[in-house]
Amino acid sequence: MRTLLYLKKRDHDVFYESLIRRHSDLIDKSLQNKIRYTKIGLAGLGSIGSRIAETIVRLGAEYLIIADPDIIELSNLNRQNYNLKQLRKPKALCIKEILRNINPYINIDAHTEGINLNNVTKIFKKTEVVFDTMDKYLPKVILHRAMRSLGVPIIHATYFGYTVAVTTFMPNGISYEEMLQLPSRGRDIHAISETELTEHRRKIMREFGLRIYSEQIINKNQPSVAFILSSIIASQFAVAELIKYLNGDKDNLTIAPQILEVDVLTNQIKKREYENDDPSFACLFSYYT
Repeated sequence: MRTLLYLKKRDHDVFYESLIRRHSDLIDKSLQNKIRYTKIGLAGLGSIGSRIAETIVRLGAEYLIIADPDIIELSNLNRQNYNLKQLRKPKALCIKEILRNINPYINIDAHTEGINLNNVTKIFKKTEVVFDTMDKYLPKVILHRAMRSLGVPIIHATYFGYTVAVTTFMPNGISYEEMLQLPSRGRDIHAISETELTEHRRKIMREFGLRIYSEQIINKNQPSVAFILSSIIASQFAVAELIKYLNGDKDNLTIAPQILEVDVLTNQIKKREYENDDPSFACLFSYYT
């Protein structure tokens, strides 16, 4: 029995060394071990979250907790990391299968229920860092409040058309609700509805989105424009934030209220203090994940 366990472990180590070999000159052993053993949470497995999941596993992450209540729709295939054979299947279970086909040794807990007050701590209590790429705002508020109380940072990534925005919410820094001035801030969570948050978002999207896109696009029922180039770039910049966080690189980590903003069309990359009176404000309220 001991021999079998040893061989299994040895096979795992040989596999892992081969998996990471081509980037081992860029990531030292200490950082690679952090990537490998850190318990990483993923809330939302759409166009950004599904690609974050694949990227971090190819980087060598082996401890993941993922959650998404949605099933795969045909309209997802223009940007999300799924295929026709997976239509009508739960995203969380399909991503689990995809990741196991990259690294069969990963430890992954996949949850097909939506984030709510009753399960958020149970799902993510063991995580050390969480990616938030969800597209509904009440679950986002619930997640951010829960992780803040547990002392867990959240890497937030989104996009609006051609504009990408990424930031990291530290548990002792400005909160998600404070930064975006949500109507939920300071209120009991039971008194907040998704409808209220959605109406607030629509107001913001119209007010600031019209400075970027035509009225025809902005007036279209949400969700409307969802763009693969922006989602892929958002996912990769979010993973870069993870690497900086694990490496203790606070000088280059984008910490809220800073945002890392990328314009896909103009090749502009800005890291700056967040301001709620410019068009980028709309990006952080976007549906597009």
